[in-house]
Amino acid sequence: MFWSRGNLFNGGRIQGIFGNANPLAAVCLIAIIVFAIRMAARAPRRALLGVWILIAVYLLYRASSATVYLSAVFAAVVLVTVLLMRSAKTPERRSLYYGLFAVVGIGGALTVWLLRDRIFAVLGRSADLTGRERIWQAVLARTGEHPVVGWGFATPWLPSDPHFDRWVVDHGQSVMQAHNMWIDVSMQLGIIGVVLMALLYLAFTWRAWFFAVDRPRWDLRADRPYSPLTLLPTLVIAVPARAGAGRVRAPAAVGVDVRGHARVQDQAVAARRRRADRAAGGDRAGRADRR
Repeated sequence: MFWSRGNLFNGGRIQGIFGNANPLAAVCLIAIIVFAIRMAARAPRRALLGVWILIAVYLLYRASSATVYLSAVFAAVVLVTVLLMRSAKTPERRSLYYGLFAVVGIGGALTVWLLRDRIFAVLGRSADLTGRERIWQAVLARTGEHPVVGWGFATPWLPSDPHFDRWVVDHGQSVMQAHNMWIDVSMQLGIIGVVLMALLYLAFTWRAWFFAVDRPRWDLRADRPYSPLTLLPTLVIAVPARAGAGRVRAPAAVGVDVRGHARVQDQAVAARRRRADRAAGGDRAGRADRR
């Protein structure tokens, strides 16, 4: 496993405990959001929270993830939009803000797409997203072989699995993810998984958004002050799914192969059988003693 490049003291990109700069940067961004919200909520030991924010900012800078930098910009836009929604006094004003947000969002997406070469050049990345297009093509080709139900849940892609070992190679190492949640889900769980994931993502986004823009209310009173804590779900989900932490992952210890047959289940069945055999043996021994 390509764990770390050892760049902590030589100025290069660091990977941290994740062994990958992108998840490290995403976790740092989420940490900044969490600690900043706690400070805004006047949590105790705010000086310590400030120290943790500085550490997270430094690690985010050292991870140098272009994806997470864009995620930070998007999260800032979402924060401004939420604060504008909170300031709206009438439904008409909110509708106006929604329209402006849609225009800014669509315009920003088109601008990024049309100027992607220049933007990636400024961020020090190639126009093919640092080789990710090649990874996506390989994953989509495998998705086409089992488009409905996919190949089975397997994340991360363990190099010890023959289906993944040397399948897609980057910097001399076997790639362990698709660098895109939706493409990865399509390969593992097929169209069914993509639809279920989209519904789950949509439901969470819907609830998180109105949790952030509406005043706290559990009775007839509708003038309670807003809480900074209600910003957390919306800002966390604003970090796009494949910024690193948003990508759906599971511990490698689960041990699910590419066909989705969980070795853990087999081990559990074997353990239950052994317990049942021991219990049956104890019952027989007890009956023999009574005789």
